[in-house]
Parts: sequence; C-alpha cells; structure tokens
Amino acid sequence: MRWGLEKARFGWPRQRAGCSVLARVRDGIPRLAGELQVLRRPEVRARIPKAELRKLVEYASGEAKKLFYEVEEVLYSFVPEERNWIGYIDAGHVSAYYPDSPSITKAEIEEVLAATAANGIRVENTRVKKVSGSEFHMLFASADMTAPEGQKTEFAFGDGRRKKKLKLIYGDYAELMGKISAE
Repeated sequence: MRWGLEKARFGWPRQRAGCSVLARVRDGIPRLAGELQVLRRPEVRARIPKAELRKLVEYASGEAKKLFYEVEEVLYSFVPEERNWIGYIDAGHVSAYYPDSPSITKAEIEEVLAATAANGIRVENTRVKKVSGSEFHMLFASADMTAPEGQKTEFAFGDGRRKKKLKLIYGDYAELMGKISAE
C-alpha cells in the first residue's frame, strides 16, 4: 500500500520523501502557529482595510462577490471579542472541530478526549460531533469509509450513572483525502 493512501485512510502521521502537498502543509504549520500567536495579541490586527478588500473582490466572479458581501460585516467585526478566537464553542469561540454541535461544552470535549486516551485512540485528523447528551461521534479524516481491520468502533465512557457512548466514524473529508492519497 502506498504511503499516501495509508495516510489518507487511517490518518497516521508518517512521512515520505516526495509527498509535496503534505510536506508543504506540515512545514507551514509552525510558521502559521507563530503568526497566529502574533495575531492573538489585541494590539495587532493584520487585516487588509475593508475598502482595499472590496477593490480586490470586484475582480472575483459573481458568486464569489455575492458570498463576500454576505459575510463582509462578520469578517470585520470585533464584537463580541470571543468570536475572534478559535477555541471552545461554549466560551463563544469559533471552531470547525465540532461540526453541527453548537451545544458541545469544553467539559464534554475533555471527557471524549479522556476516553480516546484511555482506549489508545489517536486523535490526529479528527473532529468531534455531539449527537445527543450521551452520544458523540469522532470523525476521522480518511479516504476509506471503514475502520481499519480489528479496530473497535464503539466505546462507553463516563461514570456509572451517566454512561456515554463514543462512536468512531471513518470517511470525514473522504473525497479530499482520496485526492491526496492519489498523489
């Protein structure tokens, strides 16, 4: 099995020389992290002025212009302050790590992560979806829609009275991961 397919199927962070797309992403992460730390400081807002961005948008397609004007005010809003940060939804932050889960809390996220650690589940390339107050799905970015052979996909966690269920779901971003593995 080629490395790219193995990586895309199971989300294991292995390296292979010549894997240009993944290498560029991997190499850019520390630089991006450093830039994000700078941008988190309230005195630093590295944004293009709204008027300048509007000039650029005029060169875009009609659909792109329409979408920009729908989100323009949100892009330039600093209120509420919490919405400027990536983090926990219950703290008012924004995140794509918890899809369709507006009521997921930091405590629930920490419980799910503790359950994964206790069961030896690696959480790289995953997102957590709250299905109900007692059920969570961990979505694995992978080209393969099925779990690796022998992988248990359902786990119980929590205290005796308030048991919760964690289900592992493979195939999140399957189309994109398939393209990466085809490289």
